[in-house]
Amino acid sequence: MAKDFADIIEFIVRVDKSDLDTLAQIRHFENLKIAQNENDLWVKGFSMEQINGVAVKTLPKKNIFYVKDSRLFPKDSLLPIGKLPSSLLWTPIQMALLIEEPQLNHNFFGINEQIDIQLAPFHEEKKLFATLINLDNNTKSIIESSPNFRLEHLRYVLINTSKVLIIGSPTLGIKGQSFWLYNDFLLPNGFHFKFPILTKSIKNALNSTGENYVLWQKNNSYALIKKSDFKPLSISSFRRTLSLFNINA
Repeated sequence: MAKDFADIIEFIVRVDKSDLDTLAQIRHFENLKIAQNENDLWVKGFSMEQINGVAVKTLPKKNIFYVKDSRLFPKDSLLPIGKLPSSLLWTPIQMALLIEEPQLNHNFFGINEQIDIQLAPFHEEKKLFATLINLDNNTKSIIESSPNFRLEHLRYVLINTSKVLIIGSPTLGIKGQSFWLYNDFLLPNGFHFKFPILTKSIKNALNSTGENYVLWQKNNSYALIKKSDFKPLSISSFRRTLSLFNINA
């Protein structure tokens, strides 16, 4: 017997980000997946029985859609209201809505322990915010030969005696690791958290005051860098910093 058409419709529920806690009442549906964008949370995977059940019906301030050819149709309507965002990263709802926040192993570059939160490839292009650069003769030469107008929008901090982190744009074009900014996390270009829905929990655990940037590496280690430690980049300040730490790049 052919499968009922109603059972192959893909239903999507949208709620505001601020209403994340209300989704706890549908967390027991193991087939559901959740994603987020700027202001909204999206949940997919509902069966017809689930979408018409009490748990979904009693969700406050929700919108229910079905998807056809990537277009969103309000439930019981034949007129689309737009397209489903294409860059959503879907996470199983029971993994995203943890009963307790995950315990993180605090880590820094060079320490062998790895935290549980992982990065995953992300194909949406993001604006470059920071570059981690080797502190060598080439870097020193480019900075010391750059006109002031190329430096005045940039800030920097030494990570260690061999690395400098520069934030701001336009960049100096020095080869290095590039990062984009997300909720005070500096994430490697081309990567995002494997489970972005956990971002708030990660930030609360690592940087609840917002006084740091959290520099994340592809190997899932991270470093907390105080925003107040960044200095305006100029030839004179850069030279003073090298002199202070007795660095001969």
